[in-house]
Amino acid sequence: MTVTAALPAPPPHRPPRAPAGFVTAVFARRLEDEWAPAMPAALRRGRFLALLYAAAAHADAYGVLSGPDAARALARSACLPAEDADRYLAALVAARLLRHAAPGRYVLASPTPPDWTAALAVLTDAPTEATYGQ
Repeated sequence: MTVTAALPAPPPHRPPRAPAGFVTAVFARRLEDEWAPAMPAALRRGRFLALLYAAAAHADAYGVLSGPDAARALARSACLPAEDADRYLAALVAARLLRHAAPGRYVLASPTPPDWTAALAVLTDAPTEATYGQ
């Protein structure tokens, strides 16, 4: 007598789970899994991606970046010159990945999807080196 065991039925198709956990963990997971692969090459190759990783690393568990030197600390972590820091932070805000909550205080945001074209527009409308001294 042979006994044949029936294989269990495959699980029904389920939608992907909503990310759970602290804000910074969710932000970092979405950055690595969704946003970085979908990001335009011009943003991936520049300091924009490095600034996103720095923002995730410097934020507290609730996604808040605060302190008198929050913007400078982010710029240093992403190896940005001081004169470019504000422009790159403005690009993060334009992409809806960072919110400017108060002076010296930023909050991580998790939009679906980020606005890459707005970030590119902020970064490409930058003044040239000839206009820095004027």
